[in-house]
Amino acid sequence: MADNFIYGIGFMAGLLGAMLIGLIIVLTKIHKKKHTQFDERQVLARGTAYKVSFFVAIFYMLACFLVELFELRWAIFTVQMIIGVFITCAVFAIMCIFTNAYFGVNQKNSVAYIEVLASIGLMNTFIGINNLSDWGLPFTDGALNLNSINFIAAIFLFIIDIALIIKVILEKRASVEE
Repeated sequence: MADNFIYGIGFMAGLLGAMLIGLIIVLTKIHKKKHTQFDERQVLARGTAYKVSFFVAIFYMLACFLVELFELRWAIFTVQMIIGVFITCAVFAIMCIFTNAYFGVNQKNSVAYIEVLASIGLMNTFIGINNLSDWGLPFTDGALNLNSINFIAAIFLFIIDIALIIKVILEKRASVEE
């Protein structure tokens, strides 16, 4: 029980740290008065991605309910909900990437984003490996436990990163063909 508390405190500290970094970035952008601008098509594509992500979240929660109803425990409740958040964020990001709505009209440095996503994914992988040595396996009685969250986050970050790499490659091929 104490390990879960310590893990929860660490998770919250990491979440608060990420929120602080995000706040600093937002305040820096506000100070520079350089806001990300999206054209009308991008706004519509992002709205569609939001809608699809919402319905994915609803279906995921219903699937978790049914799995729990039939007592097929594959993960503890906290991990199930965090996986749902990761899935919906990944769906939104991938839909926006492939509809050219992920970056604003004044943002085109996708290589920097590829590097950032890959480095955050690698950090999550290393943190997950460290958790294995400190707290044990990511399974308890055959169900995913809190030790698996960093690996799951890394997987979804790598999926989004791969989608971004594929989009960059497709754009380069299209520009070469023209």
